[in-house]
Amino acid sequence: MEHHAGVESLLGWIKRECLEQLQAASSWADLHRVLQDHGLELKERGNGLVIANQDGLMVKASSVARELSKGKLVDRFGVQ
Repeated sequence: MEHHAGVESLLGWIKRECLEQLQAASSWADLHRVLQDHGLELKERGNGLVIANQDGLMVKASSVARELSKGKLVDRFGVQ
């Protein structure tokens, strides 16, 4: 889709711009700071988490990386 439309998706942009920093976060506060520095926000949606930009576009956090799923983040940092 991205290649055909010539427009980068939010998912692709997050992976390119801040995935390494998200994976290196050592706490919930760290994770939120990295997202905020990139104009993004982590929100609960259904039983999981989504990453949203200022325009309201959202991607599942686990689509960005498996270790960003709600379950894995709770295991890693504790309950938010």
